[in-house]
Amino acid sequence: RIVVPALFAGLALGPAWAAAPAARLETGGSSLTQRHLEGLFAAPLRAPRDDASLLASLAALLAELQDAGHLDARADATWDSAMVRSQGGHPARGPVLRIAIDEGPRYRLMSLAIDTPGATDSARFAADLDLATDVWASPGAMTRAIERAVREAADHGHPYATLGVSVFRWDSGGARVRLSGALGPMVTVAGVRIEGLRTTRRSLAERGMGRLTGAPFSEAAAAAARERLARLGLFRAVEYRGLE
Repeated sequence: RIVVPALFAGLALGPAWAAAPAARLETGGSSLTQRHLEGLFAAPLRAPRDDASLLASLAALLAELQDAGHLDARADATWDSAMVRSQGGHPARGPVLRIAIDEGPRYRLMSLAIDTPGATDSARFAADLDLATDVWASPGAMTRAIERAVREAADHGHPYATLGVSVFRWDSGGARVRLSGALGPMVTVAGVRIEGLRTTRRSLAERGMGRLTGAPFSEAAAAAARERLARLGLFRAVEYRGLE
């Protein structure tokens, strides 16, 4: 719940308000330190009227808690716009951002299964995922591991590899994850298309890139070839456009 106080919505800042005290953060229900939370909410504390920055900070907080195994984590944010004035009439305390956090229980990843067309695909993905069970369940770590596994497959001849989460459930017994995907066909580079050459000989460009034809496709190798071609200093720009 985000409350945008009317006090800030219609307030014209004059000289007396220009030096108003900074917003403060009050939190409850979290194992995270106050200093860490203040870092997460630094942007909305600097700009109390910026709902977008507050939403982004809440999302970052929940992502961090969920990546620590608190899959049911919830957080509620409200602004207290009451100004406490000093005897001179100037504000002595700025608005307060109150964050109520319910971390909930912490869950362990108890099982991880991979559904693929064959054992070879499963074994390859499992090796590249490098995910253990009986550790705190982490959606972020799962996402990074999947991206790494797909990238590794693409760099070793499988540019059409796919892998994703088909089941992610948890209860008092822990979290259970099932992935599904496929390596796809092994792709060998049959040729390299070079477009835009005007005065440079194709043979020179091919030597500059290095050998690609006849080898299993590799995203990393293609990107490295583009870099080598660009370093020749003969072209205004060099772009790698993928497979065809």
